[in-house]
Amino acid sequence: MARSWRTAPPYPAWAGYAAALNTYAEQRLAQPEHRLPAGTSFPEWFRENQPALRRSPVLRERNAIVASRLLPLFEAQPGGWEAVAFLPCGSRGAEASFDAHLAEWRAQCPAPLRPFVTKLAAAFGAKQ
Repeated sequence: MARSWRTAPPYPAWAGYAAALNTYAEQRLAQPEHRLPAGTSFPEWFRENQPALRRSPVLRERNAIVASRLLPLFEAQPGGWEAVAFLPCGSRGAEASFDAHLAEWRAQCPAPLRPFVTKLAAAFGAKQ
């Protein structure tokens, strides 16, 4: 938003907030609790934290770590946002694995979006 609001804010008066949005994002990402522990890969960290994330979707520090890993993928390929529309809805139950959910999502996407979902799955260390 910081970049796009410089030139195309949703309202002209909001253009001045672009710098503040950028500062806010940089400060949040710089906080130690929003970064992976030294020497830990993201897939390893995710495997350890997935049970807690499944139990509680409001673990802000952990969600920030996930978001910081996914953001570069979406920034590099903004068209990947289209794949979000094909996320499987509904509960598959606690027994469903995250890898299975990602595989189902990929299968529900149109063929041109599948490589992006494969990239996301690889970021998590999912076996496809």
